[in-house]
Amino acid sequence: MKKVFIAGATGFIGMRLVEKLTEKYSVTVLSRNPYKAKSFLGSRIEAMAWEPENPYMDLSDFYAVINLSGESIASGYWNAEKKKKILDSRVKMTTFLANSIAHSSGKPEVFLSSSAVGYYGSSPGTLFTEKSARGEGFLAMVCDAWEKATEKTVPKTRKVILRIGGVLGKDGGMLSKMILPYRFFAGGPFGSGKQYISWIHVDDVRDGILFLMENKKSSGIYNLTAPNPANSREIATAIGKILHRPSFLPFPEFVAKTFLGEMGKELLLADQFVLPEHLLQDGFTFQFPHLEEALSDILGK
Repeated sequence: MKKVFIAGATGFIGMRLVEKLTEKYSVTVLSRNPYKAKSFLGSRIEAMAWEPENPYMDLSDFYAVINLSGESIASGYWNAEKKKKILDSRVKMTTFLANSIAHSSGKPEVFLSSSAVGYYGSSPGTLFTEKSARGEGFLAMVCDAWEKATEKTVPKTRKVILRIGGVLGKDGGMLSKMILPYRFFAGGPFGSGKQYISWIHVDDVRDGILFLMENKKSSGIYNLTAPNPANSREIATAIGKILHRPSFLPFPEFVAKTFLGEMGKELLLADQFVLPEHLLQDGFTFQFPHLEEALSDILGK
């Protein structure tokens, strides 16, 4: 049985990916607390301790290495300390894994490392594909550094960069925070409602990662976003319809900027129309290409 190594396995995406992987692979996860990781993920996985003082570890036995690690960007105000955690948690782990692959006598076949559509910044009226240039802002800077940290891997290992959009799913991702106002009949769009959000169902993220891992022709940068982005107003309307709640009360732009600062500007008000051009070209089929069916699957259960 082929072996897969994962960092960030106890996160929102990671837990779902591990559950699927264990159906046909032997899975080892890297964690600061291996015992806690096994309690989350079950007895079918192996867990190894990450020791930050070590510059690398031997990954010779693994077919694939997957990096999903990173401090949450949607919790806590973006002060200097929080921003340092967001950057360091991504760059340090990615550098560690890239160094580990480079120093391993046997090379893993593929290294998949997460990034985010924050790479593109915000630009109303612009269509972003994998060929688009880096944008402006803190998240764009973080994603750029994050992706560059993979560069120490070697040509023998196929490399895939995952620029993940806003993930929709139960008990996590962007939707868990968006639906709270609807519970109190106070839901609505952010700001003007015109800004596009490049979303993706968590099952399509999981299946997309598996597809790219197993498809030997897939390499380079991939946008993991649904092929039909929606603006903030469309998302609010769809949530309200499914939950049978009003969806017309906007979250004012000045409130987002005043109380959430840079996080409000880059997470709630950014306009990003991102398409998964490379993923579609490689032949991936989305389970949930349209917003309402994705939300119905999540909220209608």
